[in-house]
Amino acid sequence: RIHRAVVAHNSFLSPRGIRIGGDHPLAPMDCLLAYNLVEASNGSLIEDHGERTAYLGNVVHPLAGARVGLERPAAEVAVADPALTPDGELRRAPAGSPGARAERLLRPLTEADVGADSP
Repeated sequence: RIHRAVVAHNSFLSPRGIRIGGDHPLAPMDCLLAYNLVEASNGSLIEDHGERTAYLGNVVHPLAGARVGLERPAAEVAVADPALTPDGELRRAPAGSPGARAERLLRPLTEADVGADSP
C-alpha cells in the first residue's frame, strides 16, 4: 500500500487525465497532489480512488469531451485554461496565465518534505 506519496510540479497533457489508485486491492492513503497541470480531452481529468487524498494549487483544463471528475475548492483544483503556447516540442504557460501564476507558488522541496517521517 502506498502511504503519503507526493505528486507535485507536473504537467499531464494527454488524451486521458490521471487516476489515483483503483488498480490494486489497497488504495493509496494520505497522498498529496500539488501544483500540477492536467489537460485532457476524454473522461475525468482527475479520478481519485485513494483514501484522504489532499490537493493544493492544481490547474485542470478539460478539453471538449472531458470533465474535471471531482469537486474541490479552487485553491485545491482550479478549472482554467493555462493558455499553453508551443515552444519547439514543448508547450509553455505564458506570463499572466493560470499556469504561470501556479509556477510562482512553487517552492523547493526540503528534507522535511521527503522520507518516511515527512508530514
